[in-house]
Amino acid sequence: MGNKKSKSKVQLSLRVLILGIGASGKSTFSKQMKLVHSGGFSSTELQNFKSIVHTNILIGMKDLCLLTIDTLKLELESANRKKGRFFANLGNQVYDLKLDNDLCARVMACWNDTTIQKVFKQYGCPSIPAIEYLMKNIKTISAPSYVPTEDDIVRVRQRSSGVSVTSFVIDGREWSLVDVGGQKPERQRWSQVMNDGCNAIIFFVALDEYDVPSFEDDVGTKMDEALGVWKEVVRSAEAKRSGILLMLNKIDLFTQKFQKDPAAFAKVFPTYKGKDVDKAVEQISKKFLDQAPSEIEDNINTHITCALDKDMMSKVFDVVVEHILMTRMQM
Repeated sequence: MGNKKSKSKVQLSLRVLILGIGASGKSTFSKQMKLVHSGGFSSTELQNFKSIVHTNILIGMKDLCLLTIDTLKLELESANRKKGRFFANLGNQVYDLKLDNDLCARVMACWNDTTIQKVFKQYGCPSIPAIEYLMKNIKTISAPSYVPTEDDIVRVRQRSSGVSVTSFVIDGREWSLVDVGGQKPERQRWSQVMNDGCNAIIFFVALDEYDVPSFEDDVGTKMDEALGVWKEVVRSAEAKRSGILLMLNKIDLFTQKFQKDPAAFAKVFPTYKGKDVDKAVEQISKKFLDQAPSEIEDNINTHITCALDKDMMSKVFDVVVEHILMTRMQM
């Protein structure tokens, strides 16, 4: 599909809400669509992403050190203990630091620590899933001349706050993707944004968070939190007037996690005892679709996605466009 930017050729304007709790992948999707349909990012935006990439590395190391030292009560190698304690104690100061040569050396020392690596292999780094990718490229990333690549941009965590709109024109239709912050305080804006009207709602769910504790809502796991929010969305008045797309995202991370320990999935979904990834995903899909009122069941289109895969997301969006236009014709 071509990207025609001339406003004079716009025959129809369509507004799509991108919703989901924090870290579900919705902002990654918006970034992919900007890369595919809007010509990418400006030099100013790239400079902003440079700072975000650096902060992602520091947040990841802070959280790994906190988990290792304070939660699991494990010791780093003697040469790294002071460095590890430095990161564990950072708190919100992590956002004020610059990744200079000295700090970069401390990050690398902790990352290569035997204990940190054991903890990472067992628990990962939920706050910064791309930490391994970032550490593999840290020498390039920490260089003064560094400019973030497309891959860097879509992998880093960028907490959504407020309302961000990505607009582009395809075949005479102007699309506005409205990305609303997914953290709990930001979700208070959703009602107002939904009341402003939309042609479709795209709701993102992180498949791999079926057993990740929720720290924002006292509901159990992050998937439980997402399920509660999804239930509110599909039962809203706007949902009855819009096409709804359920994006079961992060299939890559889910597959790795599920294949490593199918029994852990069975603890959350006790009715499922198998080892088939597709059937496990069906269990999650059914749990979400069961929350939808019967009158809008036919309006919901489900996709299994990996928002990091630009080609996949571009193809998925083609299907999304077709679904939205068909739904619009039927309403």
